[in-house]
Amino acid sequence: VMTGYSYKPIKYYISKQGFRHDGNSPDYYSEQGGAIYIGDSHTMAVGIPIDKSWTYLAHHKCSVTQNLRYLNMGMPGYGIDAYYRLLKRHMKFIKPNYVIMSFPWQTTRAEVWSSKYDRWHNETINKMGRARLEDETSRVVEYFHTAAAYMRWYRNLDAIKWLCHENGAQLYAVEEDNGYMFELTNKYEVQLHGDCWARDTVHAGFDTHEHNSEIMAEIMEFIFEE
Repeated sequence: VMTGYSYKPIKYYISKQGFRHDGNSPDYYSEQGGAIYIGDSHTMAVGIPIDKSWTYLAHHKCSVTQNLRYLNMGMPGYGIDAYYRLLKRHMKFIKPNYVIMSFPWQTTRAEVWSSKYDRWHNETINKMGRARLEDETSRVVEYFHTAAAYMRWYRNLDAIKWLCHENGAQLYAVEEDNGYMFELTNKYEVQLHGDCWARDTVHAGFDTHEHNSEIMAEIMEFIFEE
C-alpha cells in the first residue's frame, strides 16, 4: 500500500542529458544556474510523481533555492564514484548555484571499468551479500573492504568539492560531523514505516519523501544562508 496514493499515471520526463526532470527542463544546458540534486533511485524518485519527491519538495520549501531551476540528476544504483563522474561531465555546462548530494553508498556501491565490455558498470553488495567479504578470495573484497570504501568516499568527495569550487557552486554532502548537521542528517529515513511504498513496492513512498524533504529543506536553509 502506498500511503496517500491514488492510481494515476506517473509521468517520467527525461532531459536531453538523460535525467528525470519536472517537465520544465528538457535540456539542462539551455541555461546556467540552479540546484543540482545528485543521488540514486531515491533522488530520481522511482515509483512516485517527481513533484512528490523529497528533492523537489525540499527545493521549493527552501527560501534559498525555491526560485532557482530544479535539476534532478538521480540515477538508480549509483554511488559516489558515479556522482563525481556525472558532475565532472555536466557541471561546466550547467554552472549550478548549488549541488546537493544524497547518501554516497560508498560501502555498498562501486563504479568500475569493465575491459570485457568496454564500459563502466556498478558493483553492488547488499546486507546479505556482505557475508561474501569474509571470503578473501571474493572479488568484492577489493571494492567493499572498509579501507577501500572509505578511500572511495574521501577521494570522490574531495574531487566533488573541487568541481564545485571550480564552477562556483556551493555543496551540501553528507560528512562526518558531530554537530547540528550530524543530528539533522541522522533523521533521514530510507523508509519511514512498513506501509510506505512507491508504485514499484521497492522504493519508499510519499510519507518518507515528505519526511526527508523537511530535513533537507532545514539543512539547506542552514548551510546556504551562512
